[in-house]
Amino acid sequence: MKRLGDKLVTAILLFFSISVLAVSSVQAMTITTSEHTYTSYSLNIHNGQEVNIKSSDMVNYYNNNEKGFINTIEKNAWFYRTGGQSGLGNAIMITPLSKGAGISVYEIEDSNKLISTVKIKGISVGCTRISGLFEWRNNIKNPNVIHKYPFQAVIYNHVNVNGMNIISNAKSNTGNINYYFYEGSKENIVTNVLPFKSEYISWDKIHNNAIQFINVKNSNSSVAAVTNLSSTGWGASTFVLNGLKSGNSTVKVVSSDNSSYGCTMNVKVIRKPKYSVSANEITLVKGTSVNDYVKAFVTNLDSNNKCSIKWTSSNPALLEVKNNTAASPALMTKGTGTVTLKCEFTDLVAANNKGVNPTAINIKVNVKDDKEIKNIIKTSNNTYIEEGDLIYSDKVGDVVFVRVEEEGMEAVRSFVSSDTNVCTVEPTSRSGYSFQIVKRKAGTSTITVTSKSGKVVTFKYIASPTVSDVGEPYSNKKPLKPKFKSIKVKNKKIYISFKGKPSKYKAKGFQIKVKRGKKTVIKCKWYKKKLKITNIKKHSKYVIYVRCFIGNKFSKWVKRTKKVK
Repeated sequence: MKRLGDKLVTAILLFFSISVLAVSSVQAMTITTSEHTYTSYSLNIHNGQEVNIKSSDMVNYYNNNEKGFINTIEKNAWFYRTGGQSGLGNAIMITPLSKGAGISVYEIEDSNKLISTVKIKGISVGCTRISGLFEWRNNIKNPNVIHKYPFQAVIYNHVNVNGMNIISNAKSNTGNINYYFYEGSKENIVTNVLPFKSEYISWDKIHNNAIQFINVKNSNSSVAAVTNLSSTGWGASTFVLNGLKSGNSTVKVVSSDNSSYGCTMNVKVIRKPKYSVSANEITLVKGTSVNDYVKAFVTNLDSNNKCSIKWTSSNPALLEVKNNTAASPALMTKGTGTVTLKCEFTDLVAANNKGVNPTAINIKVNVKDDKEIKNIIKTSNNTYIEEGDLIYSDKVGDVVFVRVEEEGMEAVRSFVSSDTNVCTVEPTSRSGYSFQIVKRKAGTSTITVTSKSGKVVTFKYIASPTVSDVGEPYSNKKPLKPKFKSIKVKNKKIYISFKGKPSKYKAKGFQIKVKRGKKTVIKCKWYKKKLKITNIKKHSKYVIYVRCFIGNKFSKWVKRTKKVK
């Protein structure tokens, strides 16, 4: 019994000794996992393409680019396979970020059965996130320190390029594009590879990833410079065309992914024209038709440019426009009121560049009744002519100068003599303001004057007047003295009225002389019983002398004095 007890004690002591030895050989294990998830890495691939991603390459990228966490991962970290080294788990998790996106991941073991490389293959176009952990051990087989680092990376799987489209202001955006723009302007050009679907745009814009690059070649950089070449997403590679001077250049744009596909832009830089019209506001009489009242002007037109003109009325029922593509349209008025006449200029840039509109200039047109339009027709000695008046001339070769004003502006449109054998009507050096009547022989002619508004005034021109012209026979006796009926001052004008026409005084007409102080301001012959003197000055004294005449016989002078306050 004693021996058995001794052996039992000895066995127990031996077991205890071995246990102590085993415990003393176990070392302390330290495992830490970073609270930061690394996200700055992304990869662009094309559908069907296979790419190997090494853990060392990803770690190196994060160490150089992760903001706030530079050089924070050990260089020889690898992809951590969940579930331990038994191989039961995957190292990479896949999460589609856009509809229909898909990739495959194949994990490659090294000689230590660690995942140091993963093979990515594009399955369907879109955006996919891969995630997992990096793991580092101080000893691969018997570590006592382990560090783990969470990461996420975005894989952009793109469609293979088989074409290109230019998104620009040109009317056509494929193939050979004729692109017009002005000298000194800048045009932003956007490219778009094909095939193109809207969903390709959406996920790239969300992640703001520059993936589609282009190459641009320019044949004449002195005409158009290419700048700001950049890419902000699928369908959003851009560059800027700068118009330096008038001329042509050929700009070829190709996909950097596949240079077989691209577009050619026939760039035409054009000097910008200057546009104007003859008036910003005009007045026309109701029921008239005019052909040359307003005119459009185009200046600074480039040799490689051309421009069309189009006139339109805002109210054709009031103002009708004909010959509306000419520089001067035909205008026909049908009623009274106000209407807008628009002149639209379209050059090659406006016609072919969707970002440039035709230039429009509006003209305000006032259409009035004949009585509403105030025009003034007068001779050079301030003899006013109204509808139905008579103008006399004694000698062959006599010239009567006539001025026409309307709404305070020069207003001669046309003038016609009904009998050019009696007198001719000729333009002066100021053709828009005056004309002259030249006597050719004795007789009577009707003068028709049309002002710019279309208002027409007719009067008679009588050369070498006969008895019937003045209503009384010529006499060797002197005519009677004229008599004043009234003299009034109103609105800077003096209105004079006589008691009867010249025939009442056995005369052909009145001879009038007006003095302001010592200066004679008016000297003329007058044939009506009313006279209007314009442009009088305030605080002046006017002396008005009047006598009757027939042939070379004159009555005595009659005078009146009028003070103007």
